[in-house]
Amino acid sequence: MITERDLKPGDVFLYHGHSILGWAIRLLDGTDVNHAAIYLGDGKVGEALGQGVVQTELAQSVQGSAVRAYRHVQPPADMTPVTGEAQAILKDGHSYAYDQILLLALLSITRKLPLPHLMSGLLRGILDKAASILVQLAHQNRKPMICSEFVYRCYDQALTSDPAPYKIKIAGSLKAVGTSSSRIDPESLIARLSATPSLDAVAKAPVDTTPPSLEKIEKDLEDFKKKVDSGQEKGIVTDVILTKVLEELSGHIVNFVWNYLAALGKSPATSKGIADIFRAQPDFVTPGDLFKSPSLDGVGQIA
Repeated sequence: MITERDLKPGDVFLYHGHSILGWAIRLLDGTDVNHAAIYLGDGKVGEALGQGVVQTELAQSVQGSAVRAYRHVQPPADMTPVTGEAQAILKDGHSYAYDQILLLALLSITRKLPLPHLMSGLLRGILDKAASILVQLAHQNRKPMICSEFVYRCYDQALTSDPAPYKIKIAGSLKAVGTSSSRIDPESLIARLSATPSLDAVAKAPVDTTPPSLEKIEKDLEDFKKKVDSGQEKGIVTDVILTKVLEELSGHIVNFVWNYLAALGKSPATSKGIADIFRAQPDFVTPGDLFKSPSLDGVGQIA
């Protein structure tokens, strides 16, 4: 266990929370963490939350979660460029917003589904709820920023020299789809949808995207978790299963992705623009990506 005195500015915090949404994020992302933040020094933490990218107190940030600190394997002596970039984003933090449902929706379409009976109805609710949140953000002139994206940007934009001393490498970058900057699993729903010949027809087809309540999503996830924990949910995701799920979710995926791009200020000219999701957001990085990064070493769990 470590305390505040063991921390250094620029340390990356990775969280294992106890909410059902946190559990679902870990399931889809394939690691044991579901949130990320950066230590600013003097007991202050920068993180993306619902109210925006904000500065919080260390004790407040780690409360209720198991949090481990990570440090760059070759940390430059001066971490001011990293914390300075964090402060620059924090100054405009009200322009951004983060919701776990957004990360969950992105993971559900960009990662290979981990279980064969992950209910398409549950995924549909997550996608539609996330789309409705994006519509609200667009009306508020706010952009989505995932918690781990904020951390990654602080390092990635700290110094643009070559070599880049602050760069966080992301292990196992996924096969490109449509662009070299894409990071989409080739067996994911969006990869398959992007290759669908009838994509234009899918994009134009009417679909009911009325979102469920957050309480409904959480209850459905709790029910699903019980099945996973009891061993009722296991097996291999086959092509037949993926095809069936895609048939049921295509319109909902397109609706979510278009709203995601719109919230980022992007307007794809055609429905094929859904493949541009990571061209529009090339620094999309999940908490699990940071967890697996060869650039970060564990310092210890924060007491």
